[in-house]
Amino acid sequence: MAATLRSLCRLWLIACLSVACLSARAESLDGTYVGQIDRTVYMLQIVTTRNAQWTGRLEQTFVDTDGQTQTQSAPVNGRLSGPHLVTQLSQANLDMGIVALGSTFKARVLQLTIKGGASTQLYHTDEYAYQRQIAALKTHR
Repeated sequence: MAATLRSLCRLWLIACLSVACLSARAESLDGTYVGQIDRTVYMLQIVTTRNAQWTGRLEQTFVDTDGQTQTQSAPVNGRLSGPHLVTQLSQANLDMGIVALGSTFKARVLQLTIKGGASTQLYHTDEYAYQRQIAALKTHR
């Protein structure tokens, strides 16, 4: 009886730790990711939902040589498949020139690819980094 009780306690502990690890893993995707290709700065904001699903917003700001900006934003969502980020691109994302978003999620870095094959890494940071990169492009025309 005591051995059975100990075994059940161990199983319960393992189950609790597994759930805690999965929760921590899902939460680690949440946040803001920023990257740049030429004169366009990208920001992806992600919130994880249940069952390894995530939702968010992808915004891009183009800064022309006169310092004028053009910003586009569209919702984006997907799921985590193991360590892989799988994205469901909408027509709005395609209209923005986004052809692929995702990668193996490591060290809080994601890969973004646009029309023509150019790509960049989106680094986990904050919205202020996005604003700073836009300001830097306006200053260095």
